[in-house]
Amino acid sequence: MELSAFELSTFRRFIRNLRDLPPIHVGRDYIGRNAYAIVSKGELRDNPVALKRSFTNVTSREHLVRETHLLSGLAHPSIVTCHGATWRGEAMDAARNDLCCVLEFMEDGNLEDYLAAHPSLPWFPTKLQWLYDIALGLAYLHRLGFVHHDLDPCNVLLRADHAKLCQFGQCLHATEDVDEVATNATYAAPEIALENCNVPESDVWSFGALLATMDRHMASLLRNCGDDDEDEEDENDATMLTLKMAHALAEEHMTPAFSNLCPPEILSLARDCLRMDPSCRPTADELVARIETIADEYNMVLKPLPMSAVAEKREAELLQVLPPRLRRY
Repeated sequence: MELSAFELSTFRRFIRNLRDLPPIHVGRDYIGRNAYAIVSKGELRDNPVALKRSFTNVTSREHLVRETHLLSGLAHPSIVTCHGATWRGEAMDAARNDLCCVLEFMEDGNLEDYLAAHPSLPWFPTKLQWLYDIALGLAYLHRLGFVHHDLDPCNVLLRADHAKLCQFGQCLHATEDVDEVATNATYAAPEIALENCNVPESDVWSFGALLATMDRHMASLLRNCGDDDEDEEDENDATMLTLKMAHALAEEHMTPAFSNLCPPEILSLARDCLRMDPSCRPTADELVARIETIADEYNMVLKPLPMSAVAEKREAELLQVLPPRLRRY
């Protein structure tokens, strides 16, 4: 199999990290899990890290290998850092040992749990700063031609005033074919449910659905996009949707609902993100600009995490080796 320039570049980093990691202390308690891996806290060079280990089946290992491989090539302050990977056990043999991806540890956990534990968070400055960080991360991915495909509150990690994207097992370059995207259907764009598309506009829809969750501090309820009634629905009816249900809802043009307390600027941004026609949604770069405008209107100073010289150089390298994305919309 012939590897692309990007794959060769990231594979070299992946292998170097695999070889160079010092011994890692693995904690006993799990701090998270998904369909193909579990996450525990550990220590690397006396610093806390998150250790993501695949389950023993082949599909789980393939997902985590892909995620680790991809993260090894990316570098951005709004994307969780991959310190490397190792096989748990003495032999570096994928058939006998569990792959362990060593990630940056984010002390405040994921956005979903944080929202549930803090029901009275203000939009300004707290939530808007998080949105800014998320939008910066998406803009970086989209500049490189990648689609995250799994943006939801569980896949946004927090530390103090800042947020970072994680969970890149579904992430694809826009030139790659999609077999099936197994994402949280509550945040799945209509074109994902109906056509299984691989386009960055789908991430923007997910961003809009994320705004609804940050507004309500719970998985969003849905409303028909042609319904002008803004009354709050019964929150007891909230459910997490399967992808099959999302397909049916997409056909009915259902979109996430917002509370009456949502700031109008946030609501306007969300509705633009949740447009049924992907070509009518803002780009990730436009999301960044819109959030900066909202911050100015509220006399708020946004504080992006600094982009290191190494990260800037890496982005320039990737733009040289990655194929241009094919525009569908």
